[in-house]
Amino acid sequence: MEAMQEKEFKKIRRNKIRNMIVIFMLLFILGTIAFSYFHITTQGRLVLREGKNVKLALDMLDVEYYGKQKSVYESEKRNGLADGVKKRVYDIVNQTGEFEILSYDKKEHTILCMVYEKEHYRVVYQCDEDGNDQWKVDYLITIFDYVDEK
Repeated sequence: MEAMQEKEFKKIRRNKIRNMIVIFMLLFILGTIAFSYFHITTQGRLVLREGKNVKLALDMLDVEYYGKQKSVYESEKRNGLADGVKKRVYDIVNQTGEFEILSYDKKEHTILCMVYEKEHYRVVYQCDEDGNDQWKVDYLITIFDYVDEK
């Protein structure tokens, strides 16, 4: 009888330990997910602020260039920036990300679409028809980085 109670006691203790391990693992996984979410969103907000600073610097430089009968935008360039604009923006805002102007209104001297990228984040700025600013922050994950060598 005592041996049977001892076996029952060991079985109950084993189940409790197993349940505690499962609960600990679930809490660890949920904690990791929550930490990752908050880390990604916090970094996204910081990169958004940097993208907005770049946009403001471009607007400021555009006013300066307008006074010189020039523009910060050059459609012939791949990144849409006139010579020296990128360096001037980096001097003003002290950011390390890459940016380019995708669309520009030459009549109004306004940036209609701009992209700022830093690390795994991409900030896209768009100005709609009503003049409202739209900002979108994406977190980029590389699934494949495949090179087909010949």
